[in-house]
Amino acid sequence: MAEYLYKVIVIGDNFVGKSSLLNRYVNNRYVENCKKTIGVDYLLKVIHHDECTLRIQFWDICGQEHTKQLSRSYYKDASACVIVFDLTNKNSFNSIKQWKEEVDNKLGQIPTLILANKFDLIVSPDNPHSSCIDDMDLESLKDSIHATDCYQVSAKTGHQVHKSMKLLGKILLGISKPKPTPPRDVVDPSDTSNANEVTASSSCCN
Repeated sequence: MAEYLYKVIVIGDNFVGKSSLLNRYVNNRYVENCKKTIGVDYLLKVIHHDECTLRIQFWDICGQEHTKQLSRSYYKDASACVIVFDLTNKNSFNSIKQWKEEVDNKLGQIPTLILANKFDLIVSPDNPHSSCIDDMDLESLKDSIHATDCYQVSAKTGHQVHKSMKLLGKILLGISKPKPTPPRDVVDPSDTSNANEVTASSSCCN
């Protein structure tokens, strides 16, 4: 069975829940108090699809990195991008354009998903929070930065996390000439000091 390796960068401001979202998708669990990412962490998702296997390596990039020159190794060879913001934090929403410009400047246009995290706080019956945006704001932003799609998600409850990542899997399948998987799962050797790779398997895009 053929195997293909894809790199997906996951970016956005600090404390928007990037690591929690990845843990929900890769491990199907919610981590209440994720440690703040320093530099970059890695998680691996293995998807068995028809007669091939997709190995998606997620690069979870520290939210402070957009305030300085990002290392090109973080972006190099990325096939797609996921930008995360906090539905209760307008500043994190306003930062999306800057993050997308970083990606465009280094990679050109690549498939991009926008994930509006912490949807559970908006719909909570006990302590509801106000959303910093409305649906029209999100759609308008998606169109202006040429994002592929956007979803309101919750790392805590799992709301639409797998649905959004299923679309990501379909996008990656549609990319021509995917990068063959090397003999071993490897990341940039210069960045291994901060690596924290977790593997998991699921059926067709879960």
